[in-house]
Amino acid sequence: MAMDMTNANSNKKKPCGKGRRKVEIRKIEDASSRMVAFSKRKKGLFNKAGELHRLCNANIAVVIQSPSGRLFSFGKPSADHVIDKFLRDAGYNHQSKEETEDMEESTELGGGGGGGEEEEEGVKYWWEESTEGLSLEELKKYMDSLEALRNNVAIKLEEMMMRRACERDLLSFI
Repeated sequence: MAMDMTNANSNKKKPCGKGRRKVEIRKIEDASSRMVAFSKRKKGLFNKAGELHRLCNANIAVVIQSPSGRLFSFGKPSADHVIDKFLRDAGYNHQSKEETEDMEESTELGGGGGGGEEEEEGVKYWWEESTEGLSLEELKKYMDSLEALRNNVAIKLEEMMMRRACERDLLSFI
């Protein structure tokens, strides 16, 4: 009888489909496939972050920039809350000379570029001001300032992430 069971199992056909396979990690050349992969992986990353929050009650912030430059964020309780707390706790108030010059240029464009911790209600940042009525030259300066601001934020974020990773590595050796 035991022989019959062994033969029955060995006579079964294996599935013909490809099934789940390991994906080679390399750049996807086809733009359409790359967009689909980005969308699926972004969704998966956000789902995992949500699971980590639910399982461990951890505050989570994930920021992703797509290849086209569009930003996506996910956070529990909110990405802004977590990032603000991170910046406050890490003490990132230091400004480089370049940032100070950018802030001075930004202030000239119309508005307080300052960054006090407690802003009064109704106070607008320079980038929130209307651009109507600006000349072409002023609009070009405004656009340059926005690009400089975006670049500075990206650089600061990368520096903070690297510094945090180094701190974790250092603490793991102690």
